[in-house]
Amino acid sequence: MGAEDVGRRYRQPRAQLGIHANGFALVHRRIQAMPLAHVSGSSLVDAVGEAVAENGSARVEITGKLEAIVQIKAVVETAIYVDDLQATETFYQTVLGLRVIGKEPGRHVFFQAGESSVLLAFVPEATLKGDILPSHGAKGAGHFALGIETKAFDAWQRLLQSYSITIEKEVEWPKGGKSIYFRDLAGNLVELITPGVWGLPSGW
Repeated sequence: MGAEDVGRRYRQPRAQLGIHANGFALVHRRIQAMPLAHVSGSSLVDAVGEAVAENGSARVEITGKLEAIVQIKAVVETAIYVDDLQATETFYQTVLGLRVIGKEPGRHVFFQAGESSVLLAFVPEATLKGDILPSHGAKGAGHFALGIETKAFDAWQRLLQSYSITIEKEVEWPKGGKSIYFRDLAGNLVELITPGVWGLPSGW
């Protein structure tokens, strides 16, 4: 049986069976890793079975270590799509006070948002073409939320009003926290949110 036949016969959902390039097998519905034996003459499934048998209880230890390591820590980047980079830079830098940390004419402008997040503003006509990174883009209004301090809520209202920015909605949430909704110059729905809305360990 050739490699192509093996692939067709034993193609499984990623959550059940997969082989990493680093020589580890992902088995069953939870990530369980073990070194694979050399696949010479035996089928891929046989090799996985042999590896499971050989590792025995060691599999449990490895699984626990992986679960401790393989965790998403945060959303670091948020992307929005705009049609005017200069107007976008002025809006987010001047009105919202975000620091510009990178830009490329005709393609993007990037902002630091707080201590650990980045807001990426792209021109979709440029990024949909693809370049050194895979293509991406979107049409229509996007939505994202920026965190603010509870004590600064009223000050933010006054600041937006001073720039004649229409506040479309204000919400007080059941778990606590408040939100203000308004639009940027590209039509994206921007939300300013205070701690307590989601009841997360971080406070948000």
